[in-house]
Amino acid sequence: MEKARVAIGRDLRVAPGSLSSSASVANSGFPQCAFGARVGGRGVVVVVEDDVEPDAYAVLERTIDEAAQIFPVRLSAAPMHVAHLGLDASWFPEEGHLETTDGVRLVIATVSWPRAPLGRRIALAVAAARTYLGRLEPKLARGPAP
Repeated sequence: MEKARVAIGRDLRVAPGSLSSSASVANSGFPQCAFGARVGGRGVVVVVEDDVEPDAYAVLERTIDEAAQIFPVRLSAAPMHVAHLGLDASWFPEEGHLETTDGVRLVIATVSWPRAPLGRRIALAVAAARTYLGRLEPKLARGPAP
């Protein structure tokens, strides 16, 4: 959690000690950490879930595939690929979160930052998520089951 606090503080240009933080269990049953700060008079909250379910890569790929499908008209924005993070990563605009994996864990970083530009929210999510990723395990990169 401390590495994430430092990375989030660096990205927001605030002292890491000024960030509030708490650890809990997400609805999925996996651990999550929440970080909060005030930047420019606005509250910023970053919640990172560390999901270690089996086949993390397949879960991520299936989530991306399903969110990108059109039934028959797109009702929300498609996931946006995020390069150079984990084995794969995408930003889900509708939910305001990023998902990535190292093959072992699925990291989900949700950013709540009203009126912040999309690029800033994605950069903050990337900074937070990167600290939760371990060594990349390409041999575990198996796509979703048919």
